[in-house]
Amino acid sequence: MSVIVEWLGHACFRLREEGGKSILIDPYDDTIGYRIPDYSCDILLISHDHFDHAAEQFVPTEHVTVRTEGLHDAGGITIEARTFPHDESGGSKRGNVLAFRFETGGLNFAHLGDLGAVPSQAEMDFLRGIDGLMIPVGGHFTINAEQATRIVDELKPSYVFPMHYKTPVLTLPIGNIEDFEKGKSDVVRISSTKFTIDPANMPQRSTIVILNYI
Repeated sequence: MSVIVEWLGHACFRLREEGGKSILIDPYDDTIGYRIPDYSCDILLISHDHFDHAAEQFVPTEHVTVRTEGLHDAGGITIEARTFPHDESGGSKRGNVLAFRFETGGLNFAHLGDLGAVPSQAEMDFLRGIDGLMIPVGGHFTINAEQATRIVDELKPSYVFPMHYKTPVLTLPIGNIEDFEKGKSDVVRISSTKFTIDPANMPQRSTIVILNYI
C-alpha cells in the first residue's frame, strides 16, 4: 500500500496509508506564524509538551493520543516511543523528547521530534531500517544541518523529510533549509504539501524530499 506523507509546517506531519488510519505528529499552536491547518486524525503523536509541538486542543476529531515512552497499540498500529535529549547536555537544559517509530502501509517511519544531539550508537540502533525519516535540521533548539546530515549518512533511510527549519512565515530563530540542502544531489523539491511513497518503487539511495508548507 502507498503512504501519503503530508507536511503541515514546522515539525508537524500527517501520514495516511491508502484506505487506512491517519497519524498526526506534533501539531503547533497559533503563535509561531503558521496558520492552524485541519488537524483531523485518527492517531496523534506528541513528542514533548512545548507549544509548537503539543497543540492537541486544535485537533477536531476523536483520536488516540501517544505522548509517553514505550510500546503502544494505537488503534491497531504499533507505535514505539523512545526518550532522546532535547539538548547536547543529556536533557539538563531543555529536558527530553520522544522519538517515534511505527509501521504503516508496510513502510517503517521515524519522527525525531526536537532531537537535540546526535544519537549514540545504541540510540541509532532504534532508528535503523527506516523508509521515511522526519528529522529536524534548523539548529538552535534542535540538531543543526550538519548534525542531521551525519544522522542521515549513518541511517541511510530511503526518504528524508527535513523539518523544524526557518520559512518566511515562521517566527522562531532557527536555520533555513538551504543549510541542510547544500552539497547534496539527491534532493527533490515538491510544490505540494504531500508526497506519496510507493513501496514498489523505492529509491536506491537516500532521497531528501523538501515539501511545501501550507
